[in-house]
Amino acid sequence: MAGPRHGAPEWHEIGMRIRQARERLSLTQDAVAAHLGVTRPVISNIENGQRRVNLPELEKLATLLGYPVTHFFAVAENSDSVTALFRSKDLSEDDRLKLSWLHGFLTDWALIRDLMENADGSTSF
Repeated sequence: MAGPRHGAPEWHEIGMRIRQARERLSLTQDAVAAHLGVTRPVISNIENGQRRVNLPELEKLATLLGYPVTHFFAVAENSDSVTALFRSKDLSEDDRLKLSWLHGFLTDWALIRDLMENADGSTSF
C-alpha cells in the first residue's frame, strides 16, 4: 500500500514559506529550478510539501530568496522594509536576484555586527 501522498505538515509549512518568498520576488518556479539545477516540477513538489528539501538546496533557496535559512522554519516573522523593494513589477528578474542577494548580505552583516557588539561591547563597523 502506498504511503501518504502529501508531505508531513512541517514540510508543507516549509514549502508554503518558500512559495511565499518566491512570489514576493515575482520569481517563477522555472527561475528557481534553474538556480537549484532541478526541474520546475521539483520546485512545485517542494512548495506543496510533497518533496523534502535538503539542506544544500535550502541554503541555495535562502540565498536566492534573501532570507536566512531559519526563516523557513520560523512560526511567524515580521516582514521587513526591504520586502517592499521586491514587489515592484518594473524590475527585471536579474535586478530582483541582485536585490535578493543584497538583502541576504545585509541581513548577514547585521547579524555579524550584532554578534561582535555582544561579544565585546563595541564594534569596529
